[in-house]
Amino acid sequence: MEQSQDEKLRTTFGQRIESLLKIKGMSQKELAGLTGVSEANLSKIIKGKINTSLEVSVLLADALGVTLNDLIPVAERVRAKKPPGPIPERIHEGLLEAVSEYRRKGMAVPEEDIWELAMTHARGKSPGKNFYALELEKRMKKKGLWDEGKGREKTR
Repeated sequence: MEQSQDEKLRTTFGQRIESLLKIKGMSQKELAGLTGVSEANLSKIIKGKINTSLEVSVLLADALGVTLNDLIPVAERVRAKKPPGPIPERIHEGLLEAVSEYRRKGMAVPEEDIWELAMTHARGKSPGKNFYALELEKRMKKKGLWDEGKGREKTR
């Protein structure tokens, strides 16, 4: 049985929250504490089982450091016949390692770049930490966010 558009949106919304939790290294319990949403309801939201109010959606987005549009892009909300694009069920370990390394060094890694890289390699084999580190470096330099003093250490 095919999912309704509403079910697809709820599923996408929940998957994006779950992916952002992994990227940020945050637990559902921590997110619940930041938003005031019960852990039980947060679990249902992430599983796509219940609708959430606009107010709760904004609280979740704020706590995750993204915009509401990052959780429910307009293009996917208005797409009537096609299901939303693939959402990674798991973020490749190499991407998590690269993001963590830069954040430990105090660098701001743009969420949209993390999301785009996660989506690009969601179905395939992870190209590995070095690929992701170089790709993030390139994107951050383009946006003027790269700090040469904190950048990657050269590997042999």
